[in-house]
Amino acid sequence: MAVELIPEMAKSIFQPLSQRLDKAGPNGQISPDDIQDLLAGCGMGVLVLDYLRKRFRGLLRHGVEKNKIRLLQREFLEVVALAGKEIYPRVQALIATDRLPEEERTVAQKTLAKYIEHSRLLGDELKSLEAWMERPRPPLDTSAFGPTQPNDYSAYEDSKEIEARIKSGGEF
Repeated sequence: MAVELIPEMAKSIFQPLSQRLDKAGPNGQISPDDIQDLLAGCGMGVLVLDYLRKRFRGLLRHGVEKNKIRLLQREFLEVVALAGKEIYPRVQALIATDRLPEEERTVAQKTLAKYIEHSRLLGDELKSLEAWMERPRPPLDTSAFGPTQPNDYSAYEDSKEIEARIKSGGEF
């Protein structure tokens, strides 16, 4: 999988949720079944964010160019913010209405509170990488590699001599 696809895939999981929430409008014209579907979609979003966290950690372990990992980190932060600060709270507000039975509403509110907290923790984890990536690297101490000695090329043959022997049909 191309590294650049990771943020795109994450954004795509939340697009239908955002569109459905926009369609419901500010008055929340939405059925209880739609609210349950939105809650299930939020659950899928949590799974995708967890997968992306695992994938992102793998990239860090295996090594990726600093600028590429910084770009991925910022894009991943955007997706986490979309989920935790926009999508999940909007679904939570719909759940708070009286469209769902009381028991179901209580469970759904607790579930979404966990999702919001999960995205907050994930965002904090990603933000903590900024300080690590921006930290200046210690200067390189070249003396640690030992003393340098002049190169001795006396054991090498001149390439012009070898070429002349080859052209004359002699051994090389």
